[in-house]
Amino acid sequence: MSSQHTGIVGNIVRMDYRNGDKFNIQLMSDLHLGASSTNEKSILRELDRAKEIGARININGDLFDGILPKDMKRYQPEVIAQGLQGKDDLINQTVEYVCDFLKPYQHLIDGIGMGNHEFALLSHHNINLITWLITRLNQDSDHKTLYLGYSGFLTYRFTYATSNGKVKSVCIYYHHGTGGGTAPVTKGVIQFNRSNTWIEGADVIWLGHNHERMSVADVKVAPDQNGNPSFREIRCVRTGSYANFIDNGYPVKGNMKPQSHGGALLVATLLRDGKKIEVLQ
Repeated sequence: MSSQHTGIVGNIVRMDYRNGDKFNIQLMSDLHLGASSTNEKSILRELDRAKEIGARININGDLFDGILPKDMKRYQPEVIAQGLQGKDDLINQTVEYVCDFLKPYQHLIDGIGMGNHEFALLSHHNINLITWLITRLNQDSDHKTLYLGYSGFLTYRFTYATSNGKVKSVCIYYHHGTGGGTAPVTKGVIQFNRSNTWIEGADVIWLGHNHERMSVADVKVAPDQNGNPSFREIRCVRTGSYANFIDNGYPVKGNMKPQSHGGALLVATLLRDGKKIEVLQ
C-alpha cells in the first residue's frame, strides 16, 4: 500500500513492566470546556481519580467547545462559560482557560486528539486549538503530550523490567466519531462493527462524539503459527460527554434524551502468558 495514507497517525508510549503489573489508562472525550453547560466537577472527579491511581490520560477530541460569536447557528452569550463571557480575545482566553484547567494533570496526559468542534475552527478560522494547547502544556515540562489528530493508533509498548527483549503492548485504535446521535436501540454498536471489518491488531477500539457511554467485548479468531485457531478478545469503548441538561443546551432544543457523564478507565494486566484488559465505566 502507498505510504501516502497519512490520515491515520501512529503513536507509541514506552514503559517498563513486571509480570502481574496493572496499568490504568483513563480515556476521555467531549469535555467541551468553555461551554456553560459543561459539568467541570464531573471532569475533575475523573482527572483527580486518574491522578490518585497514576492512570495515564488520553483525550479523544472536542476538548474545546469552541462556539464563537460568528457561529450564527449555535452562539448566544449564555452558552459561553461564565469565566469567558465578555472577552474580546475569546479564542486566546479559551486556550489559557483550558491550559490552566489541565496543567495539574499534564504529567499524566499522553495524548490529545481533535474532534469536530476543533476541526470546525480549523476549517473556518485556520486555528488548531489542540496543537496550540499542547504547545502551552508542554512548556517547561519533561513529559511531552502527543498530538493524536482525528484518528490513529496509540500503542503502549511495555518492556520487561529485567530483560531487553521481552515486549508486550496494548494497542488502542481511536477515532473521534461521526454522525449524529446513536440509534436508541443499537447504541452505536453498528459503528464498532464497521470498524472491525478493517481495523487489525487493536486491543481496544475507542470512539467518542455521540455523547453515549458504552463498552462491549468482541472476539477475533485467527490461525496461530501451527495452524490452530487462536482467540483474542478486543474491547469496543465509547466515551461520553460531561454536558448538563440545561435550558439553553442543544440537547433540550433537539428533543434528545439526557445522557450519563464520563469516560472509561482501561485496566491492563500484563501476565506471563499474555494480557487482560478490563473496562470500568
